Amino acid sequence: MLKKHDISAIDSKHHHRCYRNKATEKYLLLGKEGVEYVDLESGEVIINRWVRGACLYGVMPANGLLYLPPEQCGCYIESKLTAAGAAALQRSADAVRSTVAKMGV
Repeated sequence: MLKKHDISAIDSKHHHRCYRNKATEKYLLLGKEGVEYVDLESGEVIINRWVRGACLYGVMPANGLLYLPPEQCGCYIESKLTAAGAAALQRSADAVRSTVAKMGV
């Protein structure tokens, strides 16, 4: 074992989602209530209960985004985002303006 992190912050009575956990170079992506990120360096846990992957497939971290296929999950149906999508980390307004300017839009 290279490193051990305390993930007790993911304290949920909910069952694990119907897909495998994933990983990137920087995070473990766990599927308990939604998507829980565990920073591999610091061990910080970031919980996102609003997005979840489809049964069996899960989510796909790629290109700096988290791709979410359409899913039919009925758990916490009132608090989830529906349809397919791609989620990204929040960026500052200045970073967005800079990217748009570089695109010539």
